[in-house]
Amino acid sequence: MKANYFDSPVIAASGMMGFFGKGYTYSRLLKWILPILYSWRWITFHSKTTTAEANKGNMKLHGAEKDYEPVKFHPYCIHADLLNGVAVNNVSLSGPGIKALLRTGKWQKMTGEIHINFMLIGTTKEERMEEIDLITKQLAKYLSGFKAKKVFLRWNLSCPNTGHDVFKNFIESFDDEYAIISTLKVPIIVKVGYNFPYEVAKKLEEYEYIFGFEAINTIRFDELPEAEKKEYFDEKYVKTGHDTFKVTYPSPLEKEQYRLNVKGPGGISGNPIRKYALAWIQTARAHGITKPI
Repeated sequence: MKANYFDSPVIAASGMMGFFGKGYTYSRLLKWILPILYSWRWITFHSKTTTAEANKGNMKLHGAEKDYEPVKFHPYCIHADLLNGVAVNNVSLSGPGIKALLRTGKWQKMTGEIHINFMLIGTTKEERMEEIDLITKQLAKYLSGFKAKKVFLRWNLSCPNTGHDVFKNFIESFDDEYAIISTLKVPIIVKVGYNFPYEVAKKLEEYEYIFGFEAINTIRFDELPEAEKKEYFDEKYVKTGHDTFKVTYPSPLEKEQYRLNVKGPGGISGNPIRKYALAWIQTARAHGITKPI
């Protein structure tokens, strides 16, 4: 395994460039204002996470004619604080499904190196086995027509907005799911959360087609300590008695719950989670994990 296997040291975060690499309205404006800094030419494409079947999620999307871009410039399921480098999102994997994305032919036309991100969202092992089977069959149907010289799959195990225990599901059925997706003989990068067990990651290194790990791009809002929320979010006083109150720091998406199809406080990205990402990487290395992170 070569250290320079990747074409570029910069690989886009999932969702940053949309499903097909165009980015979003705001990012195209930034590319126009700061063409060098926001050029995609030096960034390896990493798709927004797709599910097997179409998934409603919380972000309304255009159709294929507009590359399944968000309908709204600023969707209500996303909070962004650019000055402090913080984002909170509860997009919840909105998308048309793997079949629809492949039918557009846009991934097949890309050159260089591409990373296709997917996640299983079934609440039972049977449902997830059906999902991985569908994803594998659809990719097998189209992979020979890809122009890209390198195609990676990114297996997302870290989205906090799916409404179920992703890691518990993973432990229950990963071996059987891997047995199916590995028939594609395509390198896989496993996308882990900040609390993904190191001993499990160490075991995953033994699988032939698991090339490395992605760590991490989000933490559930309610899992971040209050002391850290205090630095980035507005306080709220909650009455606890006749004349007593406690201070909390609720998710900025709290006020949007009535509009969300998938409820929840969302996941935090950016500055508040940087130390958790660095800690996972450093500890993973200390546990002897040698594959790329």
